[in-house]
This record gives sequence, C-alpha cells and structure tokens, in this order.
Amino acid sequence: MTNLLDNYCTVQRMMVMNITTLMKFLITASLAFMIGCATEHQATDSTVSKSVPKIKSIAVFFVIEDVAQRAVWEDTFASVLAIEGIAAATTYTHLPDIGSLKNDNAILDMYQHTGANSGLTIEVITPRSGAAMGTESAMGALWWASLILDEPELRRAAAWGSLAAYNAGGKYQLRLSLWDAESADLIWSMDTKSFSNDSDVKDSSILAERTIKELRAKGLIY
Repeated sequence: MTNLLDNYCTVQRMMVMNITTLMKFLITASLAFMIGCATEHQATDSTVSKSVPKIKSIAVFFVIEDVAQRAVWEDTFASVLAIEGIAAATTYTHLPDIGSLKNDNAILDMYQHTGANSGLTIEVITPRSGAAMGTESAMGALWWASLILDEPELRRAAAWGSLAAYNAGGKYQLRLSLWDAESADLIWSMDTKSFSNDSDVKDSSILAERTIKELRAKGLIY
C-alpha cells in the first residue's frame, strides 16, 4: 500500500510539474505573440515645404533593392490610399531600378508613367539592427534549452534577453517625401520612429494610415 501511495504521489507531482511547465510556455508564447503584433510609425517630423492644391493622386515608390519586398509594400500602401478615396499607383513595374532616382528627371518620368500628379518616396534612413535580431534568435534557442533542462533561472534570463533584443531589433527609421509631379519640387516630408516585427503587409498598411492622417492634418488631401 505504501509503495502504491508513493507511486501515486510521484505521478501527481510529475503531472503538476508538466502542467506548470506547459502553463509557463503558453503564457510566454502568448506574451511573445501579443508583443509581436505591435507595429508603430510615430512621426518625429512632419513638414510642408510647398503650398499646392489638394492632391488627388499619388504614385508610391518604396526605395529598397529587394523588388519582391518593394512590390508588397507599394501594393499594400496604394490599396490603403485607394480605400480612403485617394487615387494611387505603384512604380515598381515602371521603375524597378532604384538607382535611377539619382537622375534629376526620375521623379518627373516616374509619375508621368503612372499619371499621378504627385509622388511619394519612402526611404529607410536607419535600418533594423542585424546584431539585435541575431541575439534574439540565440536567446530563443537558449530559452528552449533551459526548458528542456528545467533550469528556471536560465530560462528567465533568456526570456529577458530575448525581449530586449526583440525591442532593439524591431526599431528603424523612415523618411517619406511627397513630390510635385509637374515640377519635382518637394511638397511635404515626414520622418518616423518606427517599430515592427510583423509582416510587410501590416507594416505598410499601418504606415499608410499614419501618412493619410498626417496629410489630412496638413490640408494636403481631402
């Protein structure tokens, strides 16, 4: 009877430990998921450089070498503008080489191809930290190892290290510039302090919403 009772207690303790470990995992995973959903584009500088009539159409140019990523950003951004009643066009099919922007006539040529009366360039002025993103991956691997080895202190340190690296790796800065298609003069510009570890679609969508809000506040669009 004593052996049966001891075995029963051992099984119960193991079940409690397994449930506790599972709950810790689920809580941590849920927290990581909620943090991962956070995307923000905060305007640090929004300036009107030229007074123009209300803008009716915008051609979008995301200045990045990766053509596939550029297409996703431009398609998403343009679709959000269109939903808000602003005629929008992408430029990655007309002007796939970002090096052509160095040409003084590139702005005029770009928007003549799309028929838009203004053009918006989006540039990354401070990229995400590659080192921080690598650290985040390493901390994630360490967390799993600590879970397997049942080392709570190591797991806690890995979790905090991963969170710190996650926050650092998701930060970057953008510069948006709106140009007059007829004169190639700068109409408006905005710098952002951005954070995202989400998909390019969500990232671009939220940036488009922020841009629309700023342009309306400046009286540049309806």
